[in-house]
Amino acid sequence: MTVSTSDEYRKLITPGSCVACHSHLCQLLPADRRDAAQGLLELNRGSRLEAVEGGGFPRLWNIVRGVAAITTLLADGRRQVIGLHYPGDTVWAPEPVGGTIAWLEAQTDCWICQIDTSAASHAASANEALQARLFTLVQRQLEEQAARIVTLGRLDGYERLCLYLGELASRIGRPMGREILISLPMSRADIGDYLGLNAETVSRILARIRKDGLVKFVSPTQMIIPDLARLEKAVPIATPGQRQAARLRNTATSGGARLATNGPARAGGAS
Repeated sequence: MTVSTSDEYRKLITPGSCVACHSHLCQLLPADRRDAAQGLLELNRGSRLEAVEGGGFPRLWNIVRGVAAITTLLADGRRQVIGLHYPGDTVWAPEPVGGTIAWLEAQTDCWICQIDTSAASHAASANEALQARLFTLVQRQLEEQAARIVTLGRLDGYERLCLYLGELASRIGRPMGREILISLPMSRADIGDYLGLNAETVSRILARIRKDGLVKFVSPTQMIIPDLARLEKAVPIATPGQRQAARLRNTATSGGARLATNGPARAGGAS
């Protein structure tokens, strides 16, 4: 991978030596392709990674540390934050179409593991584990985009802000007893670009949410959520934290079902 001297990031670890990645997707690649496929990068807040560098296969981005946003710019200059991503997330880089441009932008200082999917595409046909992992990534991203469509299409501004705050609480919040401390990684304008609002509306709705007792401001960028369950009740759809909890329950249930199915077979085989 070529890193331009004008880019505001640098390699932290030589390709193939990264042990910090949450997905470990590279470990499913053939050993002779791992070094060329990955690299751990550091991005300062506000720095960008282009969605497609020179064309070809799209890239996968693993968020190792920090908060990053997939952002697109329309041909007329309007900007939309498509999605926010947190430590542990793996996302496909979007392909710019129709005169738009797209990039991954660091909302805080970030570590990003960037994977060239050309290596994965050549290996996937003969690797069932890699196929399953890539399918799961695509499925998860489709689920998140479906939730975004409902959020922008059906929720009002108050509900969108409550959902956003619940998202931060579940992903990067710091528990303090029953309360949760959150730091806003985005400016009011960036929050507006994420939620389809303008900055003035974001500020006005945040004041309403505070007046309703759902949050307590510590500073302009830090707030305390006294009761997350009460905040979530203000939103008519599942919050990211609730969706994650449901996925974990489903995983545990399916794992238990497999254990119950396979257990007698192993016992019978051993007798």
